[in-house]
Amino acid sequence: MTSSLDDQVTTGESLESAKSAVFADQQRILSHLPDDMIIDSEIGQEATLLSCGDGYVWPGAARVELRPGIDLAAVTAAIIADFESEPDWVVTSLGDDGHFRTEVRHRDDARGHFFGFDKVDGTVFQISSFSPCFDLGFESRIGQQY
Repeated sequence: MTSSLDDQVTTGESLESAKSAVFADQQRILSHLPDDMIIDSEIGQEATLLSCGDGYVWPGAARVELRPGIDLAAVTAAIIADFESEPDWVVTSLGDDGHFRTEVRHRDDARGHFFGFDKVDGTVFQISSFSPCFDLGFESRIGQQY
């Protein structure tokens, strides 16, 4: 399901609503991590916009440091089952050798998230996200954080 950002169609989203959708999805994914296993978490609040079609996408990121011993397969399966339970989402496994092992992509607005455990022992969980393509209303300045 992975596609080029240039192939995306601009939605009626605003920057704020696009970021809000990404944050909500990230929280949904992170809710499957056991609270007692979380040492620290960082959810990016600002990022430089990427161009897409006739607009921009906001790329979000989240990183969670975990205690050793988390059941990687069970957490991943729970996240996949959560998103597969809704027909608006497409889930794609990217295999066991990639940095991010699973992609979830919304059918309507193409927002999506790559997620997986970064270390063999499962002590780091990361999400790399992108919002729907939206019209900013003005041209983004290179390097500007939004």
